[in-house]
Amino acid sequence: MYEIYKVTNVTSATTKYGDICYHVQINGSILIKVYPQVKWKNTWRTVEWNTKTGRITRVKERNKELYYSVFHSFWEQNNESLLNLTGKYIVTTSDNLKANLKNGYNVQSVDLVHDFKKLLDDANGRTFSTGLPIYNFLKKLNYTVNQDNSITLRKEYSGYNVNTDNLCYQNTNKPNILTFENIGIIYDHFFRGKGKTDDGRRHSTSEYKLNKYSIFQHWSNCGSYKRRETSGTSYVMVIGDDLKDEHIQFLAEIANKQ
Repeated sequence: MYEIYKVTNVTSATTKYGDICYHVQINGSILIKVYPQVKWKNTWRTVEWNTKTGRITRVKERNKELYYSVFHSFWEQNNESLLNLTGKYIVTTSDNLKANLKNGYNVQSVDLVHDFKKLLDDANGRTFSTGLPIYNFLKKLNYTVNQDNSITLRKEYSGYNVNTDNLCYQNTNKPNILTFENIGIIYDHFFRGKGKTDDGRRHSTSEYKLNKYSIFQHWSNCGSYKRRETSGTSYVMVIGDDLKDEHIQFLAEIANKQ
């Protein structure tokens, strides 16, 4: 389970090898050492085959240097320093916390507020789901919990709510939009069981699916060459999207029957 930890202090020192080591204090008591500029070499091999003989014709070895620390991006974006980490919130699992932060295991974010704000801005008003535990974070900061258990953001983002599933959506009274109340009705009537199957040269299938905040299309293609399969999803409608005329008419007919 992911937990939220606050960085309470950061200091730096230079090692005898010339590397800068940061001492990062978590929750006022946990101390870890971080080397954000240290790289490690990742080596892998690619193999080329002769399709007629089935034999290997060439082996290429490739190397790529990767930054070892999960804090490297923050370090790079802050003038190659981690001193601004003080006051930021880290999201990771509680098991083996020090190893997670040192090695980058199970770390969702080293700056929860910044990463959530970026998701919010990139969504450009559309509903989205996040793996970040933003609801619990806001609750710990004593944000007011609404009657439906959602939490309303503040300041320039006061037009958005976050619910217990970490879904972020506009808190609007705009009529004729997809809502949590009508999404299942719209899906059942207009999308359920209306996928496609093509048994031609590229065997492909697609089907509409429903989750808590969207109606989406899942598709897969299987080509004839080595039976290589590709798949993906695309959103059809999400909470807050405008309904089509046929959706509005159908909901009105249901309401009139009640």
